[in-house]
Order: sequence, then structure tokens, then C-alpha cells
Amino acid sequence: MVGSGIQATKLTDDVALQLLANSTATVFGLGVLIALLGPVSGAHFNPA
Repeated sequence: MVGSGIQATKLTDDVALQLLANSTATVFGLGVLIALLGPVSGAHFNPA
């Protein structure tokens, strides 16, 4: 999620807050993908 990293750096200079914002965006993004594609694929996502 490159866009969330860029947005986090524009949000604040605090690195801890940047990591929190980036991880939160990633969690919600994966949650939406799993909710939408779960019935089709069984929600098997490999984060690697």
C-alpha cells in the first residue's frame, strides 16, 4: 500500500504515527478485500 505510506508522510513527521496510519489503512484495505472476495475465493490471502 504505497499510497497509504505517502499519505502518512504528508500527515505528520512523527514516525510512530506514520506507521500506525499505514498499518491501519492496510488492515482496512485487506478487510474490504476479504469481505468482498471471501465468498468467491474462500478469503485465502497470502500477505507475502
